[in-house]
Amino acid sequence: MSIKIKTGTAEEFFSRGKAIAKDIDAGKPIKGGVTLSFEKADDMARMLTVARIRLVKAIRENPGTYKSIARAVHRRPAAVAKDILLLKNAGIVRVYKVKNPKHGNMNFVEPVSKEVRLEAVI
Repeated sequence: MSIKIKTGTAEEFFSRGKAIAKDIDAGKPIKGGVTLSFEKADDMARMLTVARIRLVKAIRENPGTYKSIARAVHRRPAAVAKDILLLKNAGIVRVYKVKNPKHGNMNFVEPVSKEVRLEAVI
């Protein structure tokens, strides 16, 4: 699956949705992937800060716990946890619990896709 993060109008967003609905009605297979749209490039830039882009790269290269990822990007775990929640809610990363011997459970973070494409029109 791929993730595309792009700018676009509300009309383009609804047009994509209608095209997908037509394909479903026609019994055609749906192409895998997620598209996250922003109407304005500056809204996209506020969501995808340099720190968050580095975080996505680090998670893609070495999925792991919040603490291990925070160490890899040289940031505080609390700040990384906040950004991971935002990325999770956007559908860019996945977080799930794994057993940690002698310590209960811990959150494990991994990318949803091997590729994230950014596309902005200014």
